[in-house]
Amino acid sequence: MTTQAQLDSYIRVTPAFGVSSSGLWFNSSVLRIRVNDAGNASAPFRTRPRISDLIFRVVGGLRNAAGTSLWMPTNINLTATGSWGAPVITRITLANPLPVAYGPGISVILDFDSAIHTPAGGYNETVLRNRLTFSPPIGVNFEGWVAGAGQNRLVINITTVFAQPGYRSDFLSMVITSTGFQDLQQLYTQGVHVANASADPGILIDNWPALPNPPAPSVVRFEAINANGDMSLTPGDAVEIEFNVPTNWGIAGRTYSSPAQLSWLQPQNVVGGANVSVSFGTSFTGAWITGRILRITYVDTSGCTVRPVASRVFITAAGGIQDSTNTSLTVDALTGFLTGTYVSPVFAQVYAYDNNNYTAYADGDSFTISFNTEMNFTSGTVISQATLDSWFTFSDNLGQGYFGVWSNAYNLQITINDTTGNNVTLDTFRITGKPSGMLQDKNQMTGYIAETSPLAGNGWAQRMYCSCRRHHHRIVD
Repeated sequence: MTTQAQLDSYIRVTPAFGVSSSGLWFNSSVLRIRVNDAGNASAPFRTRPRISDLIFRVVGGLRNAAGTSLWMPTNINLTATGSWGAPVITRITLANPLPVAYGPGISVILDFDSAIHTPAGGYNETVLRNRLTFSPPIGVNFEGWVAGAGQNRLVINITTVFAQPGYRSDFLSMVITSTGFQDLQQLYTQGVHVANASADPGILIDNWPALPNPPAPSVVRFEAINANGDMSLTPGDAVEIEFNVPTNWGIAGRTYSSPAQLSWLQPQNVVGGANVSVSFGTSFTGAWITGRILRITYVDTSGCTVRPVASRVFITAAGGIQDSTNTSLTVDALTGFLTGTYVSPVFAQVYAYDNNNYTAYADGDSFTISFNTEMNFTSGTVISQATLDSWFTFSDNLGQGYFGVWSNAYNLQITINDTTGNNVTLDTFRITGKPSGMLQDKNQMTGYIAETSPLAGNGWAQRMYCSCRRHHHRIVD
């Protein structure tokens, strides 16, 4: 076995085809050099030089086995023949030879590590589609040909481009899967080879016209979270901002320990058609709890004026939020209005009252909806049937006529004055809020009420009497 140091004293190879090699003399005249370390584990094929580029130069220390000959001259360059095996892609070039804007004439050039065979009929579109898969796709129609003195370059000319060019970042992370290419002598046929510019950025050269970057992530949810499960806004409650795609800070799991670090979030309410600044409170923190969700947690709720329905947040570019690859535009946008609730449940109970018939649900009966949080109504306020129907969905048909009266800010009594056509069953009767009705608590701790109540309690047939006869008995000893 000949070591790397011994090889270096005999022969110099350019370009280098590895960082570590060893040699083995098959006999007195044949030396085989083995590459032990190609030098780039993430892109082993790209480190393979083209056979036609290899030059072997004797630098000394070689003569015949008997030691009787002169030393081999050191001014002789030897070129290489043969093949590394099936050809593989070592370079991807996004070329713009004309140059033009994004349009017909731009091309993709694939350099292989050795000369490639041209099939009968050349590299027409059908052959290219059979042998190459591009992700993302490069065009609607294209054609190719072999070029270069070494016959190792495949030029793919795009004759019909897409109506929309796609995003620059997608092409910079292009993945090309190739199969079926042969060396020039057709001794070796390629199985499946993947050239991945995302895993090996050095494999790609970008000379294409400027293409757009992906759009900034967009907000799909801005929601209040009642983390403590209580009936007031307290430390630990939160709001969450969810984006449509994983973000750069989300996958990094970034946290924010103080309001100063979150100054790029600017909450605001719309008052009289104008945006008015509001506050998350005296103290709050932030954390990306998933790749897409940023949670703002209240530490001190003093001065917190961010409310469901009323508040939005302007996310400024200073936050630096981009997609997970840091290639999109930066978020600089306003969220929708805050949904969710700081208190729950809003419905405390539904309580049925038998006011009339005593034996069945009948005209004049009523039920009370009790709320856990103060509503924005005073005692005696009358609510029409139309308004009730806009606020609530009743699981059962109450009948033809009903109205409501607020007993106080926590209790709404609904009286049925015409039960015709009803199908009310106490065992199944519930009430569900309609967000479209825009019923909200007085202090705006909830969004527009959308939850479903517990099952109704008590009953509409509570005064059923039985007749009993009293008997007197004498006890005799």
